[in-house]
Amino acid sequence: MAKRDKKRRRRKPPAKKSQSALPTKGNHHDLLEIFNAINLWYFDGKIKARISWGRRVPFPPRYHKTMSMAHCHVENRLIIISRSLDRSSVPRLIVEYTVFHEILHLKFPPRIKNGRHNFHYKEFCDAEKQFANYAEAEEWEKNHNYLLHFF
Repeated sequence: MAKRDKKRRRRKPPAKKSQSALPTKGNHHDLLEIFNAINLWYFDGKIKARISWGRRVPFPPRYHKTMSMAHCHVENRLIIISRSLDRSSVPRLIVEYTVFHEILHLKFPPRIKNGRHNFHYKEFCDAEKQFANYAEAEEWEKNHNYLLHFF
C-alpha cells in the first residue's frame, strides 16, 4: 500500500483553449466582434484576453439573490459573459458596456485592503465612466434588470 501512495500521479491542469475553441457567436450578439471593437476603440488594441459566453444554465440557482452578467478571470485573462445578455431584447450597447466593464478588471486588478478584495475602487469607477454611453447603459440596466434574471 505504501508503494501506491508514492506512485500517485498528479493531474495535469487542463490545457488552455484557444480563442477559436471558445463560443463567441451567440444568437444575437458576437462577443469576439464586440471585444475587438471595444479593445481597439478604448484600449488601442493592447488588451490580450479571451472571451466567451457562459455555459447554459436551465434555471437560476436558488442560492443566488442576484445574477452576475459577467465575470473575469484575471489570472487566465478570460472574460465570461452570461447568456442572458444574448437576447434580442438586450441592446448591443449593454453587451458592449458589460465587455468594457470586464476588460477594466484586466486593466485594474483587484486590490486587497484589510484582507478583503476590492474590485471597484475609485480609479476603476473613474475609468468606467469613460464609456461613451455610460449614463444610457446604467439607466437601461436599472430599468430592465428584471429581464436579465430569466434565461
